[in-house]
Amino acid sequence: MDFLLYLLNKITPVPSSLECDLRNLLFRKTMPKGALILMEGEICDNIYFLRKGRARCFKYTRDGIESFQGYRTSGDLIIPLQHALDRRPSNYNVLASEDCEYWCMQGRDFQRTRRLFPEWKVYQDYLEEKCRQQQEQDFLARII
Repeated sequence: MDFLLYLLNKITPVPSSLECDLRNLLFRKTMPKGALILMEGEICDNIYFLRKGRARCFKYTRDGIESFQGYRTSGDLIIPLQHALDRRPSNYNVLASEDCEYWCMQGRDFQRTRRLFPEWKVYQDYLEEKCRQQQEQDFLARII
């Protein structure tokens, strides 16, 4: 949790009331190397902030061939933010390629926090930009 607050405080100081709310809403999870964190087609109910480890994103083509989509490392969101907010199915699998530790927040709690704390918009904008950059990096990694 402190790692996530550290990242958010780098953007702008997190008000104590918001920090308290986040501490109540976020929950820690761990996955051993080789565990499937999220399966393609599964509804994304949570927002995942990777604290430690490395996760590999991939999907399968119609021919059953694995298609690499990118890596997520410490400080990354595991899935696009909008997928959890809209409760969209994941368009790829996420596998822990190392032991992983991450913080989760349910999409509905994220939206509630956004309503209760107008200052949360600054952090959401940052996270959305980070997701956009990750998607660009993933795309470049696939074509290079």
